Amino acid sequence: MGGLDIIKTLKGWGIKANNEWKTFNGYKIPFLEYKFIKEINSILAINDDDWKEGINPSMDEYAGFVISDNHFVGLQIERYYRLTSLPNNIRNLENLKSLILNNNSLNELPESIGELGNLQVLSLNYNRLTGLPESIGELGNLRELNLVDNQLTELPESIGKLGNLWKLNLNHNQLTELPESLMELKNMQYLFLRQNNLEDIPPWLEDLKKKGIAYFK
Repeated sequence: MGGLDIIKTLKGWGIKANNEWKTFNGYKIPFLEYKFIKEINSILAINDDDWKEGINPSMDEYAGFVISDNHFVGLQIERYYRLTSLPNNIRNLENLKSLILNNNSLNELPESIGELGNLQVLSLNYNRLTGLPESIGELGNLRELNLVDNQLTELPESIGKLGNLWKLNLNHNQLTELPESLMELKNMQYLFLRQNNLEDIPPWLEDLKKKGIAYFK
């Protein structure tokens, strides 16, 4: 099963808004925000009845979203290994600030990921990504990008356009070289590159290491 269709099998969403929690079919959700559940169902083509069938995911599986000012600003699906891809209509969650999809089986990202212009945190640790789309460089507000333990062999040059990025974690991948565009990331504070296959360490990367910004080998 791929794409966000996986959400159809997750019934125990952790949903919190305005600090009000109510019980709906056995799950604690903010009663006054049920309309937003129906909204996200519509955005991601989820059948409303799926909320009522009610199987509880195991403790190792988690899905949830965060609502702020009547918008979905956070989406999290973790430890649910069957998530292999994202649909192009992920672009419809245009207010997302945080997208956390750790511990899945994603092998690629759609180009439409670049249309999430408000995204600040993108965490894709422990997946199966072999590359990133060029559109990743369009995420101008992105501050944190986590890609630990994937199968990345290269990075797109467009990654150098992420001017607000301050943390990039690429530990445990298969990178053999880095795009020179990484030098353009002037706000970078943490660049993690441990456990890769870098053949040559460019001078600019050595400089970042001396400054306590880059960590590798």
